[in-house]
Amino acid sequence: MTDSGAPGTHPIVAERNQRARKLARFFEAIGIRRLYTTLAPADRTWPGLAQIDAGAEVSPTMKRETRREIRYFATANACRCLVLVPIAWGLAKAPHAGLTIVLYGLIAFHLACIFIEVYKGALTKLAPVNPGPQGNEDTLNETNAVVLAGWHAPWPGETERHYERFGFRKIRTLTNHFVTWAGGEPPPPIIGLRGRNQFIRQTVASETIHLVGGVLSLPFLVHFWRGGWFGFCTYVATLIVFDGGLALLQRYHRIRAVRSRRKAYA
Repeated sequence: MTDSGAPGTHPIVAERNQRARKLARFFEAIGIRRLYTTLAPADRTWPGLAQIDAGAEVSPTMKRETRREIRYFATANACRCLVLVPIAWGLAKAPHAGLTIVLYGLIAFHLACIFIEVYKGALTKLAPVNPGPQGNEDTLNETNAVVLAGWHAPWPGETERHYERFGFRKIRTLTNHFVTWAGGEPPPPIIGLRGRNQFIRQTVASETIHLVGGVLSLPFLVHFWRGGWFGFCTYVATLIVFDGGLALLQRYHRIRAVRSRRKAYA
């Protein structure tokens, strides 16, 4: 079974695959694949054009899940670009060369992440599917236990109940609505061992992203505060609180995932 445009492929499909190949080749030429392989876990990385031409295959599960997550990650990065626009407006009124470089670097990064999703979409049209033993769910989800260390390890006294006292159950419900709207899929009702490990890795990555986003917003907060631009200051402070809350939400998710191997996640 293949999507790669083999002999006998319908002309419409062949034309679609040709466009996808040109798009994938362009993104690989400008370095998007290198960024993609740097950011993505090794067991979640799609083969490149050279690997596909050499016969690389993917599992049906990986293809299905990738197509579902492309829209979500593209939407999330687009939203991140949009929330940075008011900060750019603020820097136009209160210029700061260093912060301007940082801001446009962040925007460029999120735009590149959107390009990664477009690149992955092209690859999903080209890589053949192998439903056999080498392409089943076991190639997608490792069974090894996840070792949490350092900041991502549980804090002393950190419990699910503490987070729920501060409303994180409701916050989780709201974020699940956004994930569904953006084309993603909220945590499933039951998280098995392999699914649990994959989910925990995702929470670690998401927590790190939001922490970095919050920390990088601090210099903008200080700049606007010193300049007396309190409207922009309030906006940046809101973003910091937002990122901090979402980082804590990932810890809440992780506590629930660690606690339950096959218990209801609801």
